[in-house]
Order: sequence, then structure tokens, then C-alpha cells
Amino acid sequence: MLAATGRIETGTNRRGPAPAAAAHRRPATLPAPGADPLWDLVMNKRLNTPAQSRNLQKIVAEFLATPAPTPAPATAKAARAGSATGSYSCVWEYRVRPTFVAEFERAYGAEGEWVALFRRADGYLRTELHRDVDDPLRFITVDHWTSRSAHAAFQREFREDYAQLDDRCEAFTLEEWLIGDFAVRR
Repeated sequence: MLAATGRIETGTNRRGPAPAAAAHRRPATLPAPGADPLWDLVMNKRLNTPAQSRNLQKIVAEFLATPAPTPAPATAKAARAGSATGSYSCVWEYRVRPTFVAEFERAYGAEGEWVALFRRADGYLRTELHRDVDDPLRFITVDHWTSRSAHAAFQREFREDYAQLDDRCEAFTLEEWLIGDFAVRR
């Protein structure tokens, strides 16, 4: 659903995950093209040609139809390696207001306010800020944590500080959305 602010509601926002009932799930079936305007919007986002759109739709459809692999049993050595390199990452995408690019880069960069807040938590490793080479107002951040549980503990412990910083930084962006939560596969 497209909110009045122009942001796409995806079941989560920068303040943290939505309740379990709204968690990301693979759909049982894919909608036919044109049957679901939101699906079409997401699938056609930032694609230059109808052929690119069809290719992306095919790739996503194949991914959704593939059963998730069974994870390998964890070992103590693998757990230690994961915590050293970061086994969990949150990836966010932003559309930045042209007049606030410098402020956005300062707040979300390697020495910015978000990193200062994250560093107060156990399990935080680092944040990467990436700027699109073709679209100077499009950015992504990749927040690296030792584990999903470390990130969840941060969200619980620093909820108020997080919300205040999020409110202050909201003026910098036109849109922001969670691309996803990712784990390193070994």
C-alpha cells in the first residue's frame, strides 16, 4: 500500500520489524501481471524496459518457487567465524531530498549519528553507506551485526533513542524502505 507520505508500506520501517503476523512471507502464488498494482509497482521499480521487468519477474518467481535450503548444523567454529565477520545484515534503501544530501551522508555515514547509536550496542560491527552511481539521490545502507538476536536486542534496548534519531533524520529523505535482512551463507 502506498502511504499518504509517498512511502511504500512493507510491514516494517526504520524503527524495527513489524509484528510476526506481518513478517515477510513468500506468497503461495504469484499474481498475474496487472492483477495486483502493488506487485506490478515493486516488480517494475527502476527498470528501464519491459524486457527487464519481465526478466526480474521471472527471476523472482523462480526464487519464490524454490524451497528454502535446509541449513547446515552450526558448529562452535562456524559461530565464532560468523561473529567475527558479521553473519547478519540489514539493508535499507533511501531516496534523499536534493537539499539534504550532505546532511544525509553525515548522519548515515561511517562516523555519523546512526553509527554512534549502533556502537552503543553489543554485537554491532559496522555500517556501509553506498550511493548509486547513476542516481545521486539514491542510497543504501548495510548495517552489519554479529547476529539477528544482537540486532533485536539493540532495538529493544535503544528503542527510544532510535525513534528520536529516526524522527530527526526523516526530513532528509523522500522515501526509505527495508530491502531486507540478510545472513551470510557458508
